[in-house]
Amino acid sequence: MPRKARIEIPGEVHHVMARGLDGMEIFRCDENRRWLIHLLERYLAFFDNRCYAWALLPNHYHLLVRISAPNLGLMMRRLNGAYAKRFNMSHGRRGYLFMNRYKSVAVQSRRYFKELVAYIHLNPIRAGIVESLQQLAWYPWCSHTDYLGKSRHSWLSHEEGLKYFESSHAEFHQSYFAFLEEKLEYEADETLRMDDVDGFPAVDNRVVGDEEFVRTAMEKEKAFRDHRNALRKRELGVEDIAKRVAAALGVDSSLMRRESRRGPLAKARALTAYLARRELSAPLREIAEYLCLSVPATSLAASRGARLVAEHDFDADI
Repeated sequence: MPRKARIEIPGEVHHVMARGLDGMEIFRCDENRRWLIHLLERYLAFFDNRCYAWALLPNHYHLLVRISAPNLGLMMRRLNGAYAKRFNMSHGRRGYLFMNRYKSVAVQSRRYFKELVAYIHLNPIRAGIVESLQQLAWYPWCSHTDYLGKSRHSWLSHEEGLKYFESSHAEFHQSYFAFLEEKLEYEADETLRMDDVDGFPAVDNRVVGDEEFVRTAMEKEKAFRDHRNALRKRELGVEDIAKRVAAALGVDSSLMRRESRRGPLAKARALTAYLARRELSAPLREIAEYLCLSVPATSLAASRGARLVAEHDFDADI
């Protein structure tokens, strides 16, 4: 049975998990953990995505992220690839480190956000790494400490995350802590497993939310894929995208392959990079070759293009 493609809807929150191959440890020392956090900070900024919660366990890790564009797969490949390369060099091993591909689920943020933050943060207790919420406050490899007010990472959007724990009779930090206490009491009677979290009311295992959210997400994804397939049948390429962007912005498409960091031309190149990825799923290398950029620079340009589309509702009539 073919694997379902992941759903990557810009603006949506995704619960992501990456696990070691055959359950092997992917973190053998604190240096490994610091390197993963360093890479996470780098690639969140690079792809203009936000992280609300994270936790590192011996053989896997969890993230709760909001994506700015359909770039989660690319971000995770870069993150896990760079980490695996350094891990293998440090520990004298070869081969794959992570099991298959990472797992991700698009989440209805307002309804399930609190549940997933709690799920991610309570993992060290479930794994027996720490025994209580009091000990969890001192566990450095989880964003629980940040939610208690001891901010450690400027890239973590925990202040925004705390707003989901709003209460009329307590501060955000207190409401958050009380919510985790309630979850622990519940789990003492009925253990919450990963499958239970993914099994919130839904009709598809790639989306978590109420029926309306799931239906809307699936419709958006189908419309996006149908549109992209129609473009492929028309055999459009990166150059076609560039010409339409140039026409929409009133710039000369023949100048699009020249380096430009400011003005309409830079904007046109960024939009071309993003729309070629979004509309055609064109490989970054192909886009980079057309725009005469490096692959990393093309990825960064695509992220800028995503922001431009979101901020200005850009339409190149593609």
